[in-house]
Amino acid sequence: MFLTNDITLITLVPLTIIIFSSEATEMKREQKKLLVITLVIESLAANFGGMCMPFGSPQNMYLYSFFNMSMLHFFSTMLPFAIPGIIILIILVSFINYDNSIEDHKINNLPEPHSSTAGIHKLIIFLILFAIAIASVARLIDYRIATIIVLAITCILDIKALKKVNYILLFTFIFFFIFVGNISNIHLLESVIRNSIRQHEVLASILTSQVTSNVPAAILISKFTMNGTGILIGTNIGGMGTLIASMASLITYQLLGAKYPDTKGMFIKYFSFYNFILLISFYCYYLIIH
Repeated sequence: MFLTNDITLITLVPLTIIIFSSEATEMKREQKKLLVITLVIESLAANFGGMCMPFGSPQNMYLYSFFNMSMLHFFSTMLPFAIPGIIILIILVSFINYDNSIEDHKINNLPEPHSSTAGIHKLIIFLILFAIAIASVARLIDYRIATIIVLAITCILDIKALKKVNYILLFTFIFFFIFVGNISNIHLLESVIRNSIRQHEVLASILTSQVTSNVPAAILISKFTMNGTGILIGTNIGGMGTLIASMASLITYQLLGAKYPDTKGMFIKYFSFYNFILLISFYCYYLIIH
């Protein structure tokens, strides 16, 4: 809800893998199966949690800003989908039997935890910067001022952090904006696309997300309609379905595959099973409540 779905999974998936891993013996198939199901549900949880806030996912941040939505409008649009999703996740987890599936073991390779006054002060400052970033999304602080403050203090405290930013992804979005802008300037093509998605923004967003992922889908469709609410609903529901429908799901798949390559097929099987059922269910739910 607060760190975006991508960052949440980058943080929690490796920890989950460590919890399930045994340093003494090879993981049994049943343990791997349980790990895969857990990570599938974590991916769903990240996407449902991301629905709750404008800064919960990249497409939400983009659409919230592009269509100049109010916080009230965002919450009234997305909470009717996020809350049932979280309830479903709680039910799913209650059916998983973790008894005796995770062996007790010590993780000797991890460094002993330690703290220092300087480290605590640095943490507090970054938490303040995080609050400033959230305030800029909520339009309480001008985003230009917030950007300057965050960049300046980060350069002073930890300039190495800026080297770890995924600039390839950022430039991908920039070039995608340029690409979409060029398409919108081809009047014949622009007219065909606009007429095709008119009054079908939710379904168009869901289907486009399945092949491009939901962030590019949000950018693309937003150029051809003013129905930001429909795109918001469609791209969030569209985050379920195929593995590439959401970047967060791909992150989970890549992190798991790097540690246990033999689980890739199993992950895709369970991921597709849960995601397509929920995708169809939530689209039907949308049709009912609208």
